This record gives sequence, structure tokens and C-alpha cells, in this order.
Amino acid sequence: MAGSSVLSDSSNSSNPPTLSRTLAIIKAHAIKDRFEIESRIAAAGFEIIKERQMGFHADDSGVHSLFGDAASSLSGEPIWIYVLERRRAVEVWKALMGPEDPETARADAPDCLRALFGQDITDNAVYGSPDNSMAELQINSIFVSSPPFPVQELEADDVPPLELEHHAPASSHHSGRSASSSVGSAQGDSSIRVDVKSRSNGFKARPVPSTTAVPSIAPKTTRAAALRAGLELPSPKRSPASQESIARTFENVPGHKRAIVSNAEYLYTRTWH
Repeated sequence: MAGSSVLSDSSNSSNPPTLSRTLAIIKAHAIKDRFEIESRIAAAGFEIIKERQMGFHADDSGVHSLFGDAASSLSGEPIWIYVLERRRAVEVWKALMGPEDPETARADAPDCLRALFGQDITDNAVYGSPDNSMAELQINSIFVSSPPFPVQELEADDVPPLELEHHAPASSHHSGRSASSSVGSAQGDSSIRVDVKSRSNGFKARPVPSTTAVPSIAPKTTRAAALRAGLELPSPKRSPASQESIARTFENVPGHKRAIVSNAEYLYTRTWH
């Protein structure tokens, strides 16, 4: 929104916000767009700590206690659940999701997740924890058998800026909508805006080894498999075996002529012949 402000930690760099986590859910109807949603999650600076696919029963009271009015839209078909981590995780995820009603989202924040992937106010693509305390409760309840590792704080020099500006993929789910515009504030939080701009973090990967780019080992196949695949293999060149190679092959093999005769056998044959 025009009245929203972009937050930065430059004014309070001596006491930066700590890392926090939020529960994020892709609803059943939007799982087909999961990889595109994940790319936008990564572009917003989140780290995926845990993820799993699971389903809830609509008549489970525990689901209603964890998700409130959103329980009905999360029950029935399988959904995809994440534990996301970054600084101010709950607030940033709310801004990335956008307004609860996709129609409102498309009018006010056309590049938020609900505007791009939501269908109606029930099937609005994604869900997020309402606050930090509920986020911890939801995470501990859903991942009770394999809880995430404790939050690891970064050193002061490694603190990423809190300015919510990240590069988003150029592709957009709806035509005529640029992925480089801003995502408006969501769910009543007018103090956050995710401006999608490119930013380099200084990381440079090592080049791919030449042995990987040009493999030296080719897969071995049989002639029958090559014929089924429509491949032509060169005919092997065969030549008749020589008498010397045949003699070496059957040398000292029972039933064939022996190359070495012991003294005892020689005397025995001489005696009887």
C-alpha cells in the first residue's frame, strides 16, 4: 500500500531483532503451485527448517484449537506444512501472504501469494501463524515427534538487514502482473511491506568440476536393450581362435591332453607299454 513503510534495521542496528519462526501451510488446492511458492519463500529471506505433508480430520477438536476458524479449510485433503525461520518471521510471512480475501489481495497487493494462487476466502492458498506464541504452539504440536533444532542466533556482523527487499522470480501466476512490484501489508499489519528488489548477499559458488561437466564413464547396456530403445550398436569383430590359444585355454583341464607329465606317470606308462 502507498501508506506502508519499509522497515530497516539501520536505525536500531545495535539491537537487531532475533530470529523467530512461523508455521506456514500451503492448502490442498494450491499444492500444485508448491515449487513456485517455495521460490517466493526463499526470495523473501526465509529458511525452511522443517516440512512435511499431512492431513487433518475435520472432526478433530485439536485442529480447531490450533487453527481456529481456518481449521475447516485445512482439513480433509493433504496439505503441505513448513517451519519457516528468519527475523520477524510471523510479520514477514503475513505480508507475503497478503489479505485473507484473494479478491481484496488482487486489488491491494497483486503480487502477494493469495492474490496469485488464492481462489476464494476459504481456498486462499496459504495459512500462517497469527503471532509468535501461537507459532511455537503449532510447531511443537505438529512436529512433536521430530522437533526443530533450537534457534541459532547469528553474530552481529552476520546479521542480514531487516529491510524486507528481496528478489522474486520473474514469472507470475497471473498475466499482466509484474513480480517486481511491492506486496502490500496483510491482516491489519500496515507497518510492513515486502518490496521485491534484487539484492546480492556476496555469496559466490565454486565452479562445477570438469569431471562432472564431462563424465568419463558411460552406462553399459545390452544389445537387446539397445534394440528395444532403437539404438544401433556396432557389431563386434570376431576372429577364429588359433591353435595356440585353444591349447592355452584347455591346458591341464581334465579330459584334455596334459602339458606336464610327472616322473611317476612316465615310469608307469613305460612299464605297461
